[in-house]
Amino acid sequence: MKLLTDRGYRAYPSDYLLVRLRGRMDQCLDHIRRITPDKAREHIDMEHRWVYLQMNDRLRENLWPYFFYREIRRVFEWLRFSDISSTSLELSLLSEEIKDIFSKIRDASLRIESLETTLRGFLKRFEGIKKSFEGGVRTFEETFVNQFLLIISRSIKYFALREFFRFMIDFRNLIGLYKHLRWRIETAPHFLSGGHIKISDLKKASLSGDPSLVQRLSAVNLNIPIDDLSELEIRLYRGLKEIMRRQCLKNPVEPFFIPYYLWSIYLEHLSKTL
Repeated sequence: MKLLTDRGYRAYPSDYLLVRLRGRMDQCLDHIRRITPDKAREHIDMEHRWVYLQMNDRLRENLWPYFFYREIRRVFEWLRFSDISSTSLELSLLSEEIKDIFSKIRDASLRIESLETTLRGFLKRFEGIKKSFEGGVRTFEETFVNQFLLIISRSIKYFALREFFRFMIDFRNLIGLYKHLRWRIETAPHFLSGGHIKISDLKKASLSGDPSLVQRLSAVNLNIPIDDLSELEIRLYRGLKEIMRRQCLKNPVEPFFIPYYLWSIYLEHLSKTL
């Protein structure tokens, strides 16, 4: 069983695909700016699918975690509905086996049980999502993402993409720290290991009562004070885009340009929705 689809697979040479994407980027960004957020989201789904189906085996081997990470949000959406639209199924990059879990099984707990069994075959130590569902959908979603990030950040071989996921861990931890300090939540946040920021530094900051420490711990310039959680997220993600851009400049045929390209168009859409 596979995690992502292989239907419509074309397998172009890496250099050829990278050149196409570099020439396509400005046009795609301009198109997203001119259409509605709903249309932009559909276009981005189509773009992710198109890019993935052009990739050869080596690119897929290196980059599949990025594409699966984006599909996680679709899993969360599908869990909320007993009937899944044909459009959503067609746009998804998830394998036919995983799609069948959601299109043929209606009970949410049985879906999660089947999903956990499937994922455990690919991601060692991926467990606990079924039990987490007992705490509600939000607890399940947080556990799912944390489990994936923790496993991938430790196991992925491709350095540039491993760094991407380590920064994602940092950002989740910083957002949790910001909520704790800004909203004065009594319960200390649970910090996920595997990022660049030491857990000890995060715990120390959580005891300080000073929200400005979010900026000091961040690898990107947030230009705080920030009074809005959404604004914090977008600034973190824009900072990550710049880190990705610098990585791509080191090598004109860097495969990491593919996640950078897709992250850039996603961020353009995210900016429209805030």
